[in-house]
Amino acid sequence: MKKLLLFTIILAGTLTACKIKAKIVLKNPSDSLIVVDYGQNLAAMIKVNQFDWFDTQLINAASFPMPSQKVGQKETLAIKLFDFSGSLTVEAAIAKIIKAGYRPATIFELLAFGTYYPELQKQFPIIALGSPWQSYGGFPYLSFNMGRRTIDLAWNQYELGADFRFLAVQAKFMGYSSR
Repeated sequence: MKKLLLFTIILAGTLTACKIKAKIVLKNPSDSLIVVDYGQNLAAMIKVNQFDWFDTQLINAASFPMPSQKVGQKETLAIKLFDFSGSLTVEAAIAKIIKAGYRPATIFELLAFGTYYPELQKQFPIIALGSPWQSYGGFPYLSFNMGRRTIDLAWNQYELGADFRFLAVQAKFMGYSSR
């Protein structure tokens, strides 16, 4: 029995070390590669993130349908977090992202990013401007609110605060896609 317990502790230590190595390979969450698994539906992507809270009336497959051409694929994407150091409108943020050679990330890319960097949303909200909500034009963002990791919507009629970071995908990255 003692040998089994010792083995479990060593195994857990090994798994932790592997996770740390994976983070080192990605180097910098502001400018790295992620894999988006479109073999998972939106609900599965949300579940993998283990959010403490989200509103199922707002964040669901009806509000954010998966593009049919992506279903079943995995894509490797070059991503970047933009920090514009000031409040700005959605339109201004999108224009700056495009000018830099990127496009705004979608909710699926945001959720994939969240699995790579689950603690980052505790530092600042991270928004995906490439997925407007189907009903009223809000945009999904990851945040840390009242001690809980959440995914929520920011409404596009307001300026986004200086604390927001904008997730974007390199427009001309020759990523890998597979079925």
